[in-house]
Amino acid sequence: MLKTRSGVTILGSADDPRLAAEFKKMLGAAKKEKLDRQQDSYKQRLLSRQESY
Repeated sequence: MLKTRSGVTILGSADDPRLAAEFKKMLGAAKKEKLDRQQDSYKQRLLSRQESY
């Protein structure tokens, strides 16, 4: 049984390959989402900086 940070519990053993693959997908999606948010806020800062000149 695996519990994610969002509180979702996944049933299954930790060495189940399907579970491991699913977990990797979830982690990858979370990392990508965080990266996208960081890039968005960076672009926003650049735009607002250009507008202030």
